[in-house]
Amino acid sequence: MKKLLLTFTLASMVLMSTGQLTLQMQWHPLQSHHPIDTLYYQKNKDLKWSDFRGEEITGSGHAALTSSGFGFNASVNYTEQKGNLKVNVFCYFLPVYSWCQPKSKSEYILSHEQLHFDISYIGACYFIKNIQHAEFTVNNYSALLRKIYAESYDYMNGLQDQYDRDSNNGIDKLEQAKWSAKIKKELTSL
Repeated sequence: MKKLLLTFTLASMVLMSTGQLTLQMQWHPLQSHHPIDTLYYQKNKDLKWSDFRGEEITGSGHAALTSSGFGFNASVNYTEQKGNLKVNVFCYFLPVYSWCQPKSKSEYILSHEQLHFDISYIGACYFIKNIQHAEFTVNNYSALLRKIYAESYDYMNGLQDQYDRDSNNGIDKLEQAKWSAKIKKELTSL
């Protein structure tokens, strides 16, 4: 009996130290954490000017600012000597940090800001795609998740910066139209 228990314990320790983890992904478009403070991305639900409740940063040179991004939480559990990594991903917009100059409230500028939120969603999908292709083990899952998240966040920020550079923060209407078509095509493919 002691030998059987020792064998089971050693087998469990090997699984816990080197075992592959099964990945379980969940997209959480709606979170109930802070419904007043945070809006969560939903396809086909656009931002409204009333969502921009932050104080304008005077002297910024911008007509509006969208504070958005994506995040995740993860947990590992073990059942019957199998490890399961559960990852919940969400994309958010922070109304209290997003603002618009009162004189700049137009549908054109709102559509520019909406694309920033859409780009955050694209970054979240990029993160999901990359973790679906990763090989997680008990030893590497935490560091690997952080690495993939950082890379995906950098990718999203690069897209955000390129979008503002190319469109000159929405002033270049031709480039704005190109980015609008590009982002809509990308969203359709997701």
